[in-house]
Amino acid sequence: MKKFFQEIKSDIKFKSAGPGQKLTESVGCVTGLALGTEQDPYTDPSLPLPAVRKELRAEATVSGSPEAPGTNMVPEPKEEGSTHLAVPGVYFICPLTGALLRKDQRDSHVKEAIASPLRATLARQRRVFRPSPLASQFDLPADFFGLTAEEVKREQRLRSEAVERLSMLRTKAMREKEEQREMRKYTYTLLRVRLPDGCLLQGTFYARERVAVLYSFVREALQSDWLPFELLASGGQKLSEDENLAFNECGLVPSALLTFSWDAAVLEDIKAAGAEPESILKPELLSAIEKLS
Repeated sequence: MKKFFQEIKSDIKFKSAGPGQKLTESVGCVTGLALGTEQDPYTDPSLPLPAVRKELRAEATVSGSPEAPGTNMVPEPKEEGSTHLAVPGVYFICPLTGALLRKDQRDSHVKEAIASPLRATLARQRRVFRPSPLASQFDLPADFFGLTAEEVKREQRLRSEAVERLSMLRTKAMREKEEQREMRKYTYTLLRVRLPDGCLLQGTFYARERVAVLYSFVREALQSDWLPFELLASGGQKLSEDENLAFNECGLVPSALLTFSWDAAVLEDIKAAGAEPESILKPELLSAIEKLS
């Protein structure tokens, strides 16, 4: 009986495999007599025993597919964005910008980042000093000049000699042109702001940065940063925050001492209320105050 079942199974596999499959002649003869049909082995009621069909289904399940033997089923890939995916995709981090990129964005983003010029940010080197008679004295390193220290000294000597020779002959336009040419020699400027309590706030800037940058720098240090204020250059010249002037255009290079003043109208309102403005600078800055030497 066992041999009989085995011959029936072999014949069903032969028919399911289709053309091109080869079995022995003896098996073909026996199974042909036993079945004599090409019905689906799973559904054909003419098969002599249901156990044969059950055994074939069990064999197909073990092979990994519920389909008939010889049938190759390829699993369909899940669509991108499916909630069943273990991860949404392959991503990369740009070493220059830190951006998270999809695989199709990687090369173009990195190339664009490489092509973009990278520029270091100038450190303001914010410092706070106690009131000092040395506030207007600046001993600057050579880094602040577009020329070497020796070239700067030579230029100053030649300029002094030229001033002596031509002071009586130069027109106002000539003097202004020479002053502008002198201003362009400087790359950076060191600025100090004298506060109402006499303390000094110091920072480093590019010579071509705008006056508005200095206002922002001072405002960031104030405890009452919402109150309007003014900055005055030497001689009482008011520097307007709205003017689009660079430091070298205002003569604030390579160094300058400016004076801080609360807005006059606001100061009058404060005094009328019998109050005084709070401590000018933020506590964390006052805790690191230094002596100017």
